[in-house]
Amino acid sequence: MTPFLLLLVALATASPVKRQTGGVLDADGDGHLTIIEIENAMDLGEVLVALDTDNDQHFTVDEALQFIDHHYFNRLDTNHDHRLSFAELQNGLTLADLFAFYDRNGDGFLYGDEDDRIYALYNAAYGSSLFQTGGVLDADGDGHLTIIEIENAMDLVEVLVALDTDNDQHFTVDQALQFIDHHYFNRLDTNHDHRLSFAELQTGLTLADLFAFYDRNGDGFLYGDEDDRIYAMYNAAYGPSVFQAGPSVFQTGGVLDADGDGHLTIIEIENAMDLGEVLVALDTDNDQMFTVDEALQFIDHHYFNRLDTNHDHRLSFAELQNGLTLADLFAFYDRNGDGFLYGDEDDRIYALYNAAYGSS
Repeated sequence: MTPFLLLLVALATASPVKRQTGGVLDADGDGHLTIIEIENAMDLGEVLVALDTDNDQHFTVDEALQFIDHHYFNRLDTNHDHRLSFAELQNGLTLADLFAFYDRNGDGFLYGDEDDRIYALYNAAYGSSLFQTGGVLDADGDGHLTIIEIENAMDLVEVLVALDTDNDQHFTVDQALQFIDHHYFNRLDTNHDHRLSFAELQTGLTLADLFAFYDRNGDGFLYGDEDDRIYAMYNAAYGPSVFQAGPSVFQTGGVLDADGDGHLTIIEIENAMDLGEVLVALDTDNDQMFTVDEALQFIDHHYFNRLDTNHDHRLSFAELQNGLTLADLFAFYDRNGDGFLYGDEDDRIYALYNAAYGSS
């Protein structure tokens, strides 16, 4: 089997390592930032001082665009002098306001490119060493992989050798389809024998080619589920100990992903967690109720309204126990309906698990 095939096998047998993306910020390591985590980690006054690089205690429009947009600027500029003073910011802006501004889908979490500015603000005030995210791969800890970072961290030949588990120096179509598509396979299969040899791969494929293939939006960064395969390939060649940074329950084959295939099934979830225990863990104020904002940790507004049978705008434990099961949550998160949770579909399940059972 070719190295590329081995790459495929590794991708099939080892799920990408879920990465903790915040050190101090992402305290529970679930890859999502909550307002509680942000307020525990940073102080807006300290952030503003750090961003005020010319020490004039004002932000021009251009300076303020580091953290808000033109519309927000105009709202805060109460004296209409086209500058934001520290006083205007302290009177009109809180971390909760910024969180709501960045939380574009309104689900109560910042993740993907929603959290980029929070990390930038944190980094400006407290330094980047506190939130490295990807070990060797994500060298600058910004949660995005660049081609430079990837080429500095891995060698394609070493990856191919590691993935060639049957040592035949070839990859079949099925094996290659785990990380490329038919079109790409046909381009690389120059002798048309329906296999990719090491020679064909070394001649026709580079890390930059793979980067471009995975960079679906073409913005020059891999993040979210774009970088899953790169992490899987790195893990196959160099081992998770080199770059694991997240809680141990996120690692390949952990408690949740029992078979280590990178996909969660309802059986795996029901074997690993109890909904009652999860709800108790999420009920941080111990009132046995969830407000709308609290419930957005695990469902959306529409689901909330379905479960709120007495229409008091709160979900009691009784309403949740009567109306919600792990299977219901699984179906809710399984957006493509294929019976598996993977990519960003499984993020909330991992967050719920981590809240209830911790990273140990």
